[in-house]
Amino acid sequence: MRIDPADIKKRFAAMDDEALLDVDRDELSEMAQGIFDEEIARRGLDEGEDADGIPEIEVSYGEDGEPVDVDGEDDVEAPEWMEDAVCVCTFETTPGSTAVGDVVKARAVLLAAEIPCTMAVTELPPAREGHPPRKEVALFVPGPVHLHAVSILDRDLFNATHEEEWQRHFEAISDEDLLALRPEVFTAGLLDRVARMKRVYAEEVARRDLKR
Repeated sequence: MRIDPADIKKRFAAMDDEALLDVDRDELSEMAQGIFDEEIARRGLDEGEDADGIPEIEVSYGEDGEPVDVDGEDDVEAPEWMEDAVCVCTFETTPGSTAVGDVVKARAVLLAAEIPCTMAVTELPPAREGHPPRKEVALFVPGPVHLHAVSILDRDLFNATHEEEWQRHFEAISDEDLLALRPEVFTAGLLDRVARMKRVYAEEVARRDLKR
């Protein structure tokens, strides 16, 4: 019987902090681990983590810029699909930065949606002399599902940030400027992109004479 991720989310959401922290993460399935990590991050219970807690993974790239090999430490192995992997998001982290929590949340969102993912961590020089070292953390997913992954990350993680930015923008402009805006205009580009994606997908399905 297939387990519904929504049921797992409800179960973790119903736990108090102490009960949630008592859960043995290692005994959970990969999907449940992602949902667990997402709930931990949502409550801010992972604030003690920093960039040094991210697995050290070295990634090699081909001439086309795509990852071709990953060598990790601490028994971290590259998944079989890594040669065809696509990067869906990157985060720049420094020790103690909030970006580490964003990495955890993004990975949890993907795993909760049953999309496999892996991280590649690249060391970066300090932004300035005397500043802390930086790392770029890239999340990779199998190539065939990267559109699903990007869309789910937008819906479950990044769109909330955009919403806050839009809210601040609208609050900052005058009544006259606010009323001069037209939603059908400032959302036209996004809606056009959606229509185009749906159309070219349908055309390709039809070209191959596939039935769903």
